[in-house]
Amino acid sequence: MIHPVMAGRWFRPCVLLLLAVMFSHQVAAQGLEKRVKAAYIFNFTHFIDWSESAFETPSSPLQLCIAGDREVAVAVNSLIHNKKKNQRDLSNKLVLRPEDALDCHVLYIAVNGDKTLLRWLQALPGRHMLTIADGSSFVDDGGVVGFTIVDGKLRFDISQLNAQRAELQISSKLLSLARQVRRNPSSSEL
Repeated sequence: MIHPVMAGRWFRPCVLLLLAVMFSHQVAAQGLEKRVKAAYIFNFTHFIDWSESAFETPSSPLQLCIAGDREVAVAVNSLIHNKKKNQRDLSNKLVLRPEDALDCHVLYIAVNGDKTLLRWLQALPGRHMLTIADGSSFVDDGGVVGFTIVDGKLRFDISQLNAQRAELQISSKLLSLARQVRRNPSSSEL
């Protein structure tokens, strides 16, 4: 039997150590999830085409923007360094308000609350912008790509109708990788 004084002496540090290990695993998992999201955001650019009218000049960069998640922005920045899409440089920025995102071609919105997310969508022009957020319902609310966790894995849903409204061409390869594709209601493939 452990003496009560010894139990008290070791109990608290053991509990704190156990909590630290549990917390570090959670932080590591969150860090991995953010890096995976960044990789998806970057890789989406390979499977989506923007019309020339989406760019101010022929040399304008493809702008990837992140709202509300500095870690994802940093991870995207490391992925796009010295990369191009159809001869265009890739650049990124962290945005704080919808009006800061008007020149974005890709926008990942990591904000809390459906109302806040809807406010972002309503404030954006809608044309030439790939909008991405967490939650599969995002595509029902007007977004193009919604991230979702399925069996511990990050997956995504796509709204083909919202992509068409944004004048984006999504490759069939990307559509085949999506967990679910919401197609144009007039299409025979619902």
